[in-house]
Amino acid sequence: MAEEGGTPTAPDAMVSALYRTVSSVAARGRDRLVGEYLRAEPEVLYSTLEDFQRADPSLKRVVVLGSTGSGKSTLLNIMGGWGFKQRESDNHKFWEPKNGRPPLFRAAASTASLTSRLEMARIHWFGDPERSFYAIDTPGCDDSQARDITQQETRDLRRMRALDLHNKFRALGQVDLILVLHNDVLSIRFNPVLYELLDMLDQKFAAAHRARPGQEHPQSVWNNVVFAYSKCNEGEFSWRGGLEEKKVALQQKVRREIPGCNVDVPVLFLGGLRLERDSAQPSSSSGRNRSRSRSPRRRLPHTAGTSAEGAGSVDAGPNRDGPSDFDELWRRISEAQPLSTANLQPFEGADVRFQRLINERDALAAQVRAARIYLSVVLKLSAVSTLLFWRGCLIPNFASMLLLNLPGPFDDACVIAGVVYLIGSEDVMYSLRHVYREWILPWVSATQPGLPATAPPAAAQVHQHQD
Repeated sequence: MAEEGGTPTAPDAMVSALYRTVSSVAARGRDRLVGEYLRAEPEVLYSTLEDFQRADPSLKRVVVLGSTGSGKSTLLNIMGGWGFKQRESDNHKFWEPKNGRPPLFRAAASTASLTSRLEMARIHWFGDPERSFYAIDTPGCDDSQARDITQQETRDLRRMRALDLHNKFRALGQVDLILVLHNDVLSIRFNPVLYELLDMLDQKFAAAHRARPGQEHPQSVWNNVVFAYSKCNEGEFSWRGGLEEKKVALQQKVRREIPGCNVDVPVLFLGGLRLERDSAQPSSSSGRNRSRSRSPRRRLPHTAGTSAEGAGSVDAGPNRDGPSDFDELWRRISEAQPLSTANLQPFEGADVRFQRLINERDALAAQVRAARIYLSVVLKLSAVSTLLFWRGCLIPNFASMLLLNLPGPFDDACVIAGVVYLIGSEDVMYSLRHVYREWILPWVSATQPGLPATAPPAAAQVHQHQD
């Protein structure tokens, strides 16, 4: 009740304070449970099928495709807030650590793809925590390991990668944007393998969306595709001429090569490599460099987590006034309608043998993850088991009933199953295996000399089975 004049009484104030406290604790508990279940920790690479199934449904998902050397991993690192610079004195390129951490995605000049399977990470757009999204890196479709299709090993590798792409697309349930990179701004010629991959995606998405009941107009994958010329950097000038003509030519080329493409796919010009000028350089030289470019470096709007000269400062993109093409890319990401991947059919040539190889590779990755998190998993399981034992054996029956301690083991099994589900069945299984292999088996072997020695650690197995 409230006193005359609307002033709350002491009991009302206490109830209100208690309600706020309980609501706050419940919200924190809910966030904690969601955090345990979802794979949404920022700047952590996830690669297993279970990781992709546990992606946060509230975040946008951007898949990057392209040939080897097109700059997929480099561009993702730049969009994640890492600075990529080139010294003007000796043209040396280097990465600036972010918060003391090196770039997340492996990037280097190489004829072989450094990404051997789909990898996913939650990153902040140019370091802004208010704009988070999932970046999904893919292997180069034409790297040296998968280029000679006359070799059976090469064909097997390409089929296994196609199956990995299919499995993880379906595990995601939906994607929001497919960014296709082309690194030669002077040419509109894509690698034939990339055209083959795009045509295959077009056919699979078209077949999947035709099969969806109750949909009057099937959704086209091309409404969620953006092409981008990469390596359109600040200190380079060859890419700046005739941008509109290049854009139109690429759009027409894609429509001719891929029959299913019936729209003009957006084309952007992205870079991100910034020049680090020598402070002792004469001002006349600086002026001469500025006069050579009619497109000065523009910056993204200043946002939380970015500085005026730091991660928020990016390459301008095309030679025109207005926002950079990175701004346009973010607009398209944020406004993209989800593209369902749940009904995708397997790619041609995917069979049981390749599925088994992919499962083995995912299992090895899960073992490595378990070697890092097993202590946390064991502590959580031990805490839950201790709580259940205390509830069932160490408190009076009437108090135990208040804690929903029902007769029989059914409620205990449900609680344990729920905790295992939240942690992840793979994480629990491989963590317990790790404890057995690294702790229990050596102790038993020391006390019982006749038993076999411990198995090799998971990390060693992964190095033996890497692609």
